[in-house]
Amino acid sequence: MVSIYVHHAEYIDSPARLKALNALSLAYSIFLQGMIFSTFSRYLLLSRRLLTKLKRLKPDNNMNIYKLSLLNNASRK
Repeated sequence: MVSIYVHHAEYIDSPARLKALNALSLAYSIFLQGMIFSTFSRYLLLSRRLLTKLKRLKPDNNMNIYKLSLLNNASRK
């Protein structure tokens, strides 16, 4: 049985093809790094925006406690 690498050697052996394959690998690597970077940076940015929004929507418990203490003090007098 002939190895696939030996059988297809004439298609890959030319230096132009090898350079093209190497360039394709490099281009794919750069593309993949860019995709990973943009995905994570968008995710982090989204999470920061979401946290800010949640902080704005979160009820201020300190104000509620302050109002209750004022009401309690007023009812005691």
